[in-house]
Amino acid sequence: MYITRLILAATDKQTSSSLIITHYYSHTHTPSLIHTHRKSIPIMAPITLYDITFGLHIKAFETFKVILLKAQAHSPSDASSLPSARLYEDMLPLSFQIQQASAIAKNTAAGLVPTCTVARNEVWEDNEQTLEDLLVRVDKTLAMLKSINPEDVTEEIRDTIYERPVGGGPDAFKFRSDGSGMAMGLGLPSIIFHVTVAYCILRNRGVPLGKSDFQTQFLMPHHMPKEEA
Repeated sequence: MYITRLILAATDKQTSSSLIITHYYSHTHTPSLIHTHRKSIPIMAPITLYDITFGLHIKAFETFKVILLKAQAHSPSDASSLPSARLYEDMLPLSFQIQQASAIAKNTAAGLVPTCTVARNEVWEDNEQTLEDLLVRVDKTLAMLKSINPEDVTEEIRDTIYERPVGGGPDAFKFRSDGSGMAMGLGLPSIIFHVTVAYCILRNRGVPLGKSDFQTQFLMPHHMPKEEA
């Protein structure tokens, strides 16, 4: 049985901390020390409202692009039917998943970033009918998201109270929260939901997608390659 003990002792709040990793190995209840390694690692910066909104929205739309391109490459003869494909007959199609996620990202930008004129002034019609159309919509959404800078999302925006309609039919209601709550409770979960449904629709139609196709875009900004000896 391996037991790993981590002892974290801060040495410099601005640059790095000292991490001591001590590995134990034991077949009994009395562990014996076999290896100790000391390494300096960077301290993670505080997570901001930008990080949990547009930073993650960008990764979600990069994931949309990955799975759409894979679908295009895998099923050229079947590509025309994919935008209207559904996971189940009473669910909305692939095209809606991209369009709705795009609209959520755009509405979030319009609400939280007064300087984002694209989100506030442009009207985006939901008229995409082909995979190529959907890829254009994804690229347009990415361009808008990448035009937003972290400093554009201010503390004043975080503290502003917003109202947004949620759901439909008898269960519909107005969700009321501050900027953080709007981002974490409504915007991000909604976009991740639509990426997930799009993934499932394409996988159900035989596109050879795996977990890495969904996850890699989210992982890479946090990847710490092993240092060469």
